[in-house]
Formats: sequence, C-alpha cells, structure tokens
Amino acid sequence: MKVAVLLVFWCLCSDCQGSGDVVITIVTPDSPWHTQQAVRKQEQWSKHGATVILSTQLSTEGAPWTLTPLLAPLAEGYGSALWFVLVTEWTLVNVDQLDTALSTYDPHKEWYIGHSVEDSEPVIVHHFNTPHSLAFPLLHSGIILSAPALKRMATLSGSFNPSFNIDPVFEFSLFLKYLHTPVYKELHPSPSPPHPDGLLLTHLPALCTTPLTPHCATGVSLQQNCSGRLNVESVFFAVKTCGKFHKTRLPVVWDTWAAGLPESCIGYYSDFADERFKTTSLGIPNTEKGHCGKMAAILQLFEREQMTHDWLVVADDDTLLSVDRLLEVLRCYDSSRPVLMGDLYGYTAHRVGGSSFVSGGGSMVLSSVAVRSFVSTGQRCPTRDYADDMLLGMAAKSLGWDVVQSPFFHQDQPRSYPQAVIEAQKAVSFHRHSPMDPATVYSQYLSTEHETLRDKKTEL
Repeated sequence: MKVAVLLVFWCLCSDCQGSGDVVITIVTPDSPWHTQQAVRKQEQWSKHGATVILSTQLSTEGAPWTLTPLLAPLAEGYGSALWFVLVTEWTLVNVDQLDTALSTYDPHKEWYIGHSVEDSEPVIVHHFNTPHSLAFPLLHSGIILSAPALKRMATLSGSFNPSFNIDPVFEFSLFLKYLHTPVYKELHPSPSPPHPDGLLLTHLPALCTTPLTPHCATGVSLQQNCSGRLNVESVFFAVKTCGKFHKTRLPVVWDTWAAGLPESCIGYYSDFADERFKTTSLGIPNTEKGHCGKMAAILQLFEREQMTHDWLVVADDDTLLSVDRLLEVLRCYDSSRPVLMGDLYGYTAHRVGGSSFVSGGGSMVLSSVAVRSFVSTGQRCPTRDYADDMLLGMAAKSLGWDVVQSPFFHQDQPRSYPQAVIEAQKAVSFHRHSPMDPATVYSQYLSTEHETLRDKKTEL
C-alpha cells in the first residue's frame, strides 16, 4: 500500500493534487520548532517508502486544529486516497505496521478509527457530557477516516457549529455521532440516541499512547528536548488575584510552584495592595469574570517598567505550575519572535472570522516581543470584564503572532483529561483548587523534586 504524507502547517494554500492509498496529515502549529519536528517526521517516513506531499498543497477555511476545516480540502485534493490519517508532530508512525493495521478494514465502507477513550465523570472541558456516553480518540495516537466517511462528513461539515472549540477530538466525535453539533438539552440529563446515519468510533489497539513498540502502528512521544541555556531570571510570573482570595489562594502559590522563586521574577496583582500578601494594586476594580482590564494593565506595566525578562507568564491565583518544566519547554522557542503559548481554545475557530486563543486558567505565556506588540499597537479591552484570553487571541491574530498549542498546559485539573494523556507527559500546568486538593495535584503531577533542574540554577 502506497503512503502519502501531507504536512499541514496552519497556512493557506491551493491547487491540491494527490495520489496514494493513505494520506497522513500532520496537524501542527505554524511555529518554527513545531514545523521543524513535522519536517523531521516527513523525512523519516520518506525513508520508509512514504510519498511526501507538502503543506502548500492544502487550503483550509478556519483553524485546522479544530479538524473539520481539513475535511473538504482533503476530499477535494486527494480523491483517489482510500484512507486519511490525522496525527500531530508528537506522533510516531511505523509505516509498515500502519499498512498492516489498515489492511484488516474494508476501505470502501465508512470507518472512524482511533485509540478510544471515554470520560469517567462529567468534566468542564467536555461540556459536562454524561460519562461513558461518547467514545473519542486521542489525536496524538492518530485518527483514521476511510475515504467514504471523510467525503460524507466533508459535505456535512457546515452543520459543525460549536460556539467554543475546547477539545477538537471530542467535539469532532460528537459531530460524527449526531451529524450536527448538539445543543445542551440533547446531552443532558442523558444523551439523545445517535443519528441513524451517524458514525461511531472503532477502537484500534495498534494506535498506541506510548512510544512505538513492535506491535504499534503509531505511538506518542510528548517530549521537548532542546539545547541552549535558560535561567529562571528570564521569566516573569504575573499572578492575577483579588482581595477575597488573598488569604486562601496565595499561600497555596507560595507553598507549591512559587517556592524558591526569586522575588524579582514574580508579582501578585490585585485590586488593592496588601503587604501581608505581597500584592500590588493595579488601580483596576475587581470583576467577577473576564478580567481583561487587569490583564491589560499587567502587560502595560511589564512594558512601562522596561522589565528585562524574555518571557511573561500570566497566571490565575488558582493556577498550578511546574516552573522547571516550563523552562525546559521555553528553551525550544525564540523570545525575539511574538509568541503566545498555552492550552488553545477557540471561539468559532473552525469558521472564517473565528479566533483561537490561549485559555487563561492554564496560564498564558507571552514573549516580551508579543507584550511590546500588544502595548505599542494600542490594544484595548472593550470592557474591564471582557475575556482577557480572548482579547489576547484576537490581538495575536491581527498582529501575526505565533500562537502555539502546547499539550503540557491544562485549563482544568488532571481528572478532566484521559489518564493516558496525563501519563504520557510531564505537565507544565493545571487549574483550579477543587475538587482535587491543590497540594496533592502539585506533588503528584507537577513537582520536579527529583529532577533537580533548578538546583543547577536552571541553566539548561
């Protein structure tokens, strides 16, 4: 079986033509490190007989990371293919094993194949969907659609219309099950039956969640190992808080991820100054939601005081971080470029005119160049309680920043994510202090006590 590998770098292109039985699409951010990894995959698979098709051969409307924008151009440009495989730059592929795995399925029938997982409890990142009511795949392990399935779903993709894009594989699976984006009442208190012509996921064990073994067609390696030196003084951490949470949340920050941080590398920004809690007043009244005014004031302060840090991390007072792992990740990025990084969400990002943004709860990482770009172009909050992360996303889109989806940042607690995903990585962040105890979350999932990175001045 001949294999074609298609790289998708989140850019616009046209005039696609393709051949081959299998088209593998690498869904990756348009950012130098990620592009480099994708190109390496391309070269590796080519050595094993794969035919390589470059990203300039695909045109998408909407953000490719939301998946449905990929369907129509793939169907139109690669009509002779039998199988379409979606992976990421974190995916490992054994081309021969993939060929063998697919040979057991009839490509002329409709198939939606992946490594199947389910929610064991209602979680916010999946819209509090009823547990065990929907099987969805892991994108890093690969998603496979037969040509008939992809082509039919491409014709129906206009019915995919979530307001917010949170977990694209979950939302994609909902769409395939119901052939439209279900409204809340269709899922609660119990889900409606699938559409008679809907498509449910078929589990394929050969799509592995671990590095490749002899029995794996795909595997996953969630590691960023970059050379260079980065010390903790290169990063400034801005913690957003307010008076009512000083006493309950800030001590958790001090006892966990901020323990040992130099005072010159962290600030606590509130609606009023309190020496007991080291808070600085920004002169912005607290709001119950959005916090855009507070975020914008932090960026303006960072620029006005001419801070020399290369990176700014804006975190909530109930964000939990691993500073050492963050420094490892940041070694792979160029702070002289405008970069916005974290857990990527979208507001109708699957459509033209939608926007992608980094969700604030898992922390928002900005290069100093991005901060300068934001301030110098006069970006303003429509209201103080406008969503700060959405404003940053719109600014990033209009100003041409690198917007990086990192799998190591998380908008919620570990229990909201498939265990296989959490076990496969060294997480950088989680969010919220309940229902899981924050000290427990930090010690079990974020602490690097035995990794001793900062014990070496974090000169990595």
